[in-house]
Amino acid sequence: MRTEASRVTLICVGILAFLLNPVYAQESTPASDFRKTRERAKAVIESVSPAIVRFTYGNEPKLEFGCGVIVSASGYVVVSGPVQYVLDDALLDLELADGRSVSGKALGWSSEFGIGMLKITDSGEWPHAKLGERAEAGEVCVALGYRRNSTGTEASPGIRLGIVTKVADGQWLTTSYRSPFSAHPIFNLDGELLGLQRTSSSNHDSVHAAAGLIKAHWDELAAGRNLDRVRLYSKEPDSTRPLPRSQEVALKVIAKAKTASVRISDVGAEENRVSGVIVSQDGYVITCGHHSRMPGTKMTVSFQDGRPENAVVLGTNLVSDIGVLKITDEGTWPYAEMGRSVELGEGEHCVVIGYPRSKPGEEPWVFATTIAKSNWTLPSRDERNCKLYTKGSSLGKGGVSGCGVFDAQGRVIGVLLGGMDGRSASGADLSQLHHSRVELFQKNWEVLTSSMPVQVAETNQLADVTNKLNRIADELSAEDHR
Repeated sequence: MRTEASRVTLICVGILAFLLNPVYAQESTPASDFRKTRERAKAVIESVSPAIVRFTYGNEPKLEFGCGVIVSASGYVVVSGPVQYVLDDALLDLELADGRSVSGKALGWSSEFGIGMLKITDSGEWPHAKLGERAEAGEVCVALGYRRNSTGTEASPGIRLGIVTKVADGQWLTTSYRSPFSAHPIFNLDGELLGLQRTSSSNHDSVHAAAGLIKAHWDELAAGRNLDRVRLYSKEPDSTRPLPRSQEVALKVIAKAKTASVRISDVGAEENRVSGVIVSQDGYVITCGHHSRMPGTKMTVSFQDGRPENAVVLGTNLVSDIGVLKITDEGTWPYAEMGRSVELGEGEHCVVIGYPRSKPGEEPWVFATTIAKSNWTLPSRDERNCKLYTKGSSLGKGGVSGCGVFDAQGRVIGVLLGGMDGRSASGADLSQLHHSRVELFQKNWEVLTSSMPVQVAETNQLADVTNKLNRIADELSAEDHR
């Protein structure tokens, strides 16, 4: 746990004050503060680099699943790679930063949280990093990782420095640096693990699952459990009999589902950011999380007839990509009941309803489709996960993310996240839409509707600070490769 003295030291670095104090932010950050940051970052890198583990699997050429970090002397390794696809531990290869390859086995995972656990099976006491208690918006972070497809070409992990920009305590955090690394860990300036990278892009801050999720679910991960099955599939369908395929979704069901489907826009904006679906008479709206609006943000939701209503964001989870809004205007609202996606089998009919930005009129996009298996080609130890798949594509339909997927009875069973297009070598259509299961919202409902504040670092001159930190990272990388 970080001591009070270390917190004071961190503040003395000057960058946190630079970001959070609007008066100080107008001044130049003393070079000595960056020198102190450099010294502390160098000490962190020297301390935790021996615990970095590259995670590859399969026959040659091996699949690179990113890298993780050892978090116990007995050799437990946490990663953000797809642990569920490791069927044969003999094909699992764990490479330490010093070049040693060690044997290991795959344990538990969660696609909801984007985390997994491995265990080094060779005997020994292993270098390891501590799990952090919590991240603080505005603090400096250190990322260590490898470029994709770099096996055997990089002797040591690459280095990036950045600022923690947002923190949802115990759930997720975002950071300001950009990197070409595969999935990787990040640390604070005390050398504690803050989180594991979930997503990144060239335009947005990287998103990380918080280290607190590892602590909270340690026993289940270490026991090799699929947390998605544990958390979302409390009531299993009867697998001894085939599920009957529903008839195509009736027009009257579609008409009712359309009344509960809404556009979601920034206040005063002409175009919607995403779509959503109302799931209660008092106006709760479920949607995706990648609208990236934080709790307390005022939004506008618009109905099929074009009528706009005021709403507010209650909760956003960037790791699980789910969010909840609440209509704040008085009234009773048309809504769709939440169904049971886990009880639907392949081939069951459903319908997707949303509002593309390319279709500015009042009528939504209505797409009749069927439940599908994931076209991900690797076999999995357990196919139960937090996503629902349907046939088809949303190519060119920006704005439909977050829209509802409805079963034959008009119950919402998920919200659309995106899709992928393509064909197999034989010409078969592999296009699929993927959705967050409605059970994911139900399991996280209390947190999503709590309006729990997210810590946000002030963005004044953040880019300049991040650039200076990146120069420090480049210097440290050059020193490390001498």
